[in-house]
Amino acid sequence: MSRFSGLLYRFRFSKSYASVRCAFASVRCALLKLTTGIAVYAWLTACSEGNIFHFEIKDLGGTFLTDSVAEFKFLADDTNKVYRIKSVLFYTNEYPYSNLYVKRDIYFEGVLEYSDTANYILFDDMGKMTGKGYSGVKKLENTIGRGPLRFSNTGYYTVELRHIMRQDTLPGIEKIGILITEENQ
Repeated sequence: MSRFSGLLYRFRFSKSYASVRCAFASVRCALLKLTTGIAVYAWLTACSEGNIFHFEIKDLGGTFLTDSVAEFKFLADDTNKVYRIKSVLFYTNEYPYSNLYVKRDIYFEGVLEYSDTANYILFDDMGKMTGKGYSGVKKLENTIGRGPLRFSNTGYYTVELRHIMRQDTLPGIEKIGILITEENQ
């Protein structure tokens, strides 16, 4: 063993090496948290056409039940602004079908204002997930309505999302939510 390798061996197994290694690990953890925060901020700002007005996600715990209704309430205080409302779906490859039908209703103070059914295409013909994302959880967005809209009244609106598939319990659906952005006029 050379003199240099002996010094390196002694340093590697000394207490100072452990403290240096621990310091590097904490710096690496802090950098990971910082880059994750920057990535989430960039995703929220870059993927929308306008300013984010309201963003809310409900965690379904990996299963979407027929009798569970995801309900989102928000305050619309300006009838002159134009908004785009999107339903957002997070899913995994555990989902057993290629598509998902979601009933979407918008209520103003308990009165139905708008209703439609969205067909999410989760997998293509070859079985590849169609959503965006780099991990096993993919994200799909679907605009509610035919485009931008104005709220007819000021007050609290409620968006309800529920699946209308034949199977009562759907595995692989992690989260569902809404994204409301202000459109530039």
